[in-house]
Amino acid sequence: MSFILRSHLARFALKNVRQASGVSMESAEKTMKLMRVLSLTVVPFSIIAVGINAYMIEQEHSKHAPPPYKDYAHISICTKRFPWGDGKHTLFHNPKSQGIRGKGYDLK
Repeated sequence: MSFILRSHLARFALKNVRQASGVSMESAEKTMKLMRVLSLTVVPFSIIAVGINAYMIEQEHSKHAPPPYKDYAHISICTKRFPWGDGKHTLFHNPKSQGIRGKGYDLK
């Protein structure tokens, strides 16, 4: 009984290995043509759609005012001044979203 079961399992396993060993050149060429068509048509449109979606989300987000500034001492620990400007602004400071310790948002 176990011999019959083993032989059927071995035949099934070998069949899967034989089928997975490779594909014909025709199938590989068809797959290559399909991937080329998809990469030249679907991918650019997908990138454009994602860009438009991100732009629309950012436009909706920019309509809202920033939350009120709260000065948390543990968040903005600064033991040394920055070597540029007044020493309080980071190198890539965004006055709309980053507050300055003790001052709040730098909106003018």
